[in-house]
Amino acid sequence: FYKQGAPFRGKLCGPGEPGTTFVLTGRVWALDTKRPLPGVVLDFWHVDMQEKYSDGVSDFRNRGRLVSSETGYYELEGIRPIPYRPNPTGAPDFWRCAHFHLLAVCPGYQALVTEIHFQDEPRKNDPMYRAENAIAVEKRTSNGKSFETGVFDVVLERDAGR
Repeated sequence: FYKQGAPFRGKLCGPGEPGTTFVLTGRVWALDTKRPLPGVVLDFWHVDMQEKYSDGVSDFRNRGRLVSSETGYYELEGIRPIPYRPNPTGAPDFWRCAHFHLLAVCPGYQALVTEIHFQDEPRKNDPMYRAENAIAVEKRTSNGKSFETGVFDVVLERDAGR
């Protein structure tokens, strides 16, 4: 469900998007140097509350890109993804666990395509669920508004030819 050309923005959805507000943060690291990686393009996307991805043509709801800071830090705001059925008529009992998709790209490093899962995920029987990619979720309130948050660090490997 990846679509090229998602806008660069820190908020994946517009105001009023149904769902639980979720703030995802983390840092990007270089495996070879054990140092933060600045300038990494991070492309995120996920389903909406109706189990649908945006088409990535006429709208980019719940899609966006950002660039890691000079300390490798990133932060985005969206809604918490929900589990969904990729084929509700052909395989109505098969559910995907809730997840963010992530594509991380940096010159000199191997691109990383992965999913970010949740430790409190009720559909851990999804064969794509990976405990090592599962983040802890914290519930928070700020300025009278409730939201959830989690931390996911990214580690990139150097390109073999460099």
